Amino acid sequence: MTSPARGRDRSRILLLNAGSSSLKCSLMESADGTVVARASADWAGPVTHYERSGPGAERVRERVAFRAHGEAVRHALADLVASSVVAVGHRIVHGGEFTASVRITPAVRATREDLAMLSEVVRVIAT
Repeated sequence: MTSPARGRDRSRILLLNAGSSSLKCSLMESADGTVVARASADWAGPVTHYERSGPGAERVRERVAFRAHGEAVRHALADLVASSVVAVGHRIVHGGEFTASVRITPAVRATREDLAMLSEVVRVIAT
């Protein structure tokens, strides 16, 4: 007789990091943080490059037609989410008092709005 846990899909966490012209995704095991697969899309140049590694040794590199975050997320989800995703995390902005993952509360939202203004200033200065 098999254990009930063996028959179930593993619970996984999808992590997203959207840049101004890119998207990076990681699919992790929720139990131990092992990265199962990664995907990235970059459309900063004239052509969008998409890469995926995993699950296992599988690797995909291709040029794709999309040039925006929504399409990149849909493409990555189709590639990565073949099992139970129980949570999604997204990097919103670096800086301030946040040095680790946090649950979004009203206080975090207020602080994030201040950091978003800082992020915009940094982006403008960098260009």
